[in-house]
Amino acid sequence: MWLRASRAPGWEDTRWLAAISGTAALYSFCDFTQVIDASDAATRWFGQLSICLGGLHCAAWFLFLEARDRQPLTRIERIVVATGVGVSAASLFPHVVFTDQIVSFTVPWLGVTWRVPEVAPWGIPLLGIFLGSMVFVAIRALRRWNDGWSMRVPAVGALLLIALGVHDTMATARLFTSPLLLDLGFLAVVSGYGLFELRRLIDGARKLDEIRRSLADQVTARTSELKQALEALARTEKLAAIGQLAGGVAHEINNPASVVLSNLTYALSSVKSWDARPDDLMEALDDASTATQRISSIVKELAAVGHVATLAERRDARCDARVVLEQLVARARRSHPSVELSVRGTAGEVAVDESVLDEVLGRMLKNALSAVEGEPDPRVEVALEADEATLSVSVSDSGPGIKPEHQAHLFEPFFTTRGVGRGTGLGLAVALGLLRANRGELSFAGNAPTRFVARVPLTRPVA
Repeated sequence: MWLRASRAPGWEDTRWLAAISGTAALYSFCDFTQVIDASDAATRWFGQLSICLGGLHCAAWFLFLEARDRQPLTRIERIVVATGVGVSAASLFPHVVFTDQIVSFTVPWLGVTWRVPEVAPWGIPLLGIFLGSMVFVAIRALRRWNDGWSMRVPAVGALLLIALGVHDTMATARLFTSPLLLDLGFLAVVSGYGLFELRRLIDGARKLDEIRRSLADQVTARTSELKQALEALARTEKLAAIGQLAGGVAHEINNPASVVLSNLTYALSSVKSWDARPDDLMEALDDASTATQRISSIVKELAAVGHVATLAERRDARCDARVVLEQLVARARRSHPSVELSVRGTAGEVAVDESVLDEVLGRMLKNALSAVEGEPDPRVEVALEADEATLSVSVSDSGPGIKPEHQAHLFEPFFTTRGVGRGTGLGLAVALGLLRANRGELSFAGNAPTRFVARVPLTRPVA
């Protein structure tokens, strides 16, 4: 499992953990021949192999700690590793570690008999080298004790293996009667560190999942921002195109429309003195006059849009929103004296041209004033609220509100909820386009009261 885990980025050091686990498992398997009815030759051979595996186990610990704390082995540690590997290879030769004699001893209270090869004269110092190697492993890990359990577990494990190695050596020499415990020590150390690594694996997987979720949220947010930026760019380009079109339309149509309107007005005043005239003449003339007036209003609207659209493309524009709003409110109070018009909040300097802001807020205020016409208690409120980067201007009215089926179409060009001839349907669409071209936004905030909110970027926070 650890060998497979070592293929993942950041887990390369677990390849040496796999070597530690593998040598410990093979060591315990070789020792298993000591408690079964195996031949003397098999017992000696597996005993030599277990000593070889013990030396490789010590070397694997050094290499694992080097990879884990990313600190190269010292010169002494490299000598210890090289010596351990050399002794491991030498232990495979007959009569180096063990003689041909087999020693048996029984632990009465356990009812188990161990048959182990007798240690040769050279075997004692070689076994001492292995125990000394584990001492160096423990010292290296103890120096990094404060790094957490990734170093504390190897330190405690090395000390445990040293103690059990001394214990088994003394038990094999029959200084006292006790079962051999080094195999259990290998199991405890490898299992304990395996559980720690498993917890690290789970924590890593949890962190990766959190990073994945965070990245997914960031991608979603960036995608939404990019979509809004692209929409704003498209609206800006469309607005510029509309501006060019509006200028041409205004120039070509406004003059003849004015002539038609003037002539119709003259005709209406003239035919009133006729005694004999068609019954529907006045009605036809009135319809013609109304239609011509609508043409004129649309042309004037487009001309205003064309003028303001060119200003919306300025990136260095700025104006005092307070001054613009005061002028708009003063005009509204003069033209609608019966409406209770209130203003609350503080404005500041915004990064929008004065004509653009006047156009946007003027259209919002005009819509609100139109909505309260005929209401028994007409009220319009303008509220300003600023944060560090944005000024929010909300215009609310006590009108009848906007029907749910109309709310999705509020910002569509030429959509209007007023009667025929009373609105062009360009007000909110143009206001939204102008604001988005200036990194702002316009939204419908709900009924009761009916409220629209314009958000405009500030040049500096409001004091």
